[in-house]
Amino acid sequence: MRLEIQKVKTGRQQTSNLVRASMMILKFLFGWHPKVNEDKRVAFIDVGGNIGWFTLVAARNEFLVYTFEPMKSNTDALKYSLCLQPSLKEKVQIFEYGLGDQNYLCGIYSLDINIQNGLVKCESQFAAGAEFREFIQLKKLDDFIDNIPDDVLIGVMKIDIEGYEYFLFKGGSQFINRYKIPYIIIEFLPANMFRVGISPNDLILLINSMGYDVRVGGFDGDIYTSIEDMEKVYQRSAFEEVFLTLKIN
Repeated sequence: MRLEIQKVKTGRQQTSNLVRASMMILKFLFGWHPKVNEDKRVAFIDVGGNIGWFTLVAARNEFLVYTFEPMKSNTDALKYSLCLQPSLKEKVQIFEYGLGDQNYLCGIYSLDINIQNGLVKCESQFAAGAEFREFIQLKKLDDFIDNIPDDVLIGVMKIDIEGYEYFLFKGGSQFINRYKIPYIIIEFLPANMFRVGISPNDLILLINSMGYDVRVGGFDGDIYTSIEDMEKVYQRSAFEEVFLTLKIN
């Protein structure tokens, strides 16, 4: 099977980061595939699918994809891409919702310099400097627990929801526990976590309690076992990719 990456017109550094993350996700999807029974299919979950970079890369490499994206402009762009590549349509299922810890109608905001990256704002949460774009429906990941067919195993889940990750895990504990997702990658943005009233330490403690090791540098990177060590990581840069792997009992 041949690895395929589509080129897009974007900033050089952003493209480099996307390609690097895409190749890492594909590496572990392909690595997971030989470990499962031949009659099983491997799926990728793309939470915060945006306009579909990771979704399309996974689908072009023959994986099933479940994409969660609440912003209409983004889902319209992804659907258009799938129309241009009809062979991928049957591999991708789009859920036009945000994910949180309750079923709720919230506003989504974004900056003019990056309109597609939506910031969820519910009740007392804030999105300073961002413009209101639309109302979106939040659901819990647990609501989709019966949407995965019996012959499908989830290999990797990517989460990029601008600081709302804590609420996803709170509302998805049953789903994650049932499917034992072996690899999860998170875009870790402390500033956006503080915006919604959550500290990075809250997220790390929740992740650990759900049976995952926290790693930096890749799914095979060093395990960070203390809050103090993780604080050094997220204090050195505005954002960091954090990699979760199931703890070995």
